[in-house]
Amino acid sequence: MRLRAIVAALIPVLAVVGWSAAARATSFLEIDIVRHEATGTVLHEVWFGANKDGATTCELATPSGAYVCLDVGGGFRPEQDFFDNHRDLSFAALEAAIASVWTITWDAGPTQSMATIDFGIVLAADFLALPILTSPIDGMPIEIPGDPNPPTIEWMYEGIGDPCIAQPDYVAVNVTDHAQWWLATAEQESDELPCDVTSWTPDVPLGEGTWFTRVVNNLSFRPVPEGIDVTEGSWTLENGDWLQLLSADMSQNVVVPTVSSSWSAVKARY
Repeated sequence: MRLRAIVAALIPVLAVVGWSAAARATSFLEIDIVRHEATGTVLHEVWFGANKDGATTCELATPSGAYVCLDVGGGFRPEQDFFDNHRDLSFAALEAAIASVWTITWDAGPTQSMATIDFGIVLAADFLALPILTSPIDGMPIEIPGDPNPPTIEWMYEGIGDPCIAQPDYVAVNVTDHAQWWLATAEQESDELPCDVTSWTPDVPLGEGTWFTRVVNNLSFRPVPEGIDVTEGSWTLENGDWLQLLSADMSQNVVVPTVSSSWSAVKARY
């Protein structure tokens, strides 16, 4: 499934996760545009991953510059400077970032393959409603014992009585011990949930420490090969869609043990 890293703390936030099911194909292109709210402002991030069977190098050119892509196992991802330049974007800045075609080059040289990526028109109204995490509340500790553990994760959609009116491909939730999902050592992830589901409980209790919870609405927006033009060599994509619009929210919570205040403990101090 596809659930990317979300908010500024997450990029290359961008999120829930390894390559998506589609991206596990041998040759694929996956671009996610993530919308989230930060301090009352709606911001956007762009996440990029791709692979070509047998390729050893990858270069990506966007309106903001040229980037080297690194083989991270099962696919290529741009270096950090790409994500630094494609995060915390207003919608106007996002429009500028995707207004011109992007170019990807595999194995640059005499036998290279090249393709252009045309995003087409993406409107603010195309994004699904932003989910709002209502539990656990961002910043609030989870005390053990005392609070339920694992906690039940709950969310709502502000201003929408029925989230299924604009139905996403799916809603997904994950909990990780690192803000950047690819660096997490512990992770629990939901199945792909129907649009009318607004809660999910992890299977395993959370250990002490900091945890990051994400809920994401996923909308497949551009199918393969729409917008993709192989201009040199060959690149046969095996995934069904390459552009997803994600609407997301995240909370950060610390699981802490409660302090015992038994009478015997009080007496021991005197």
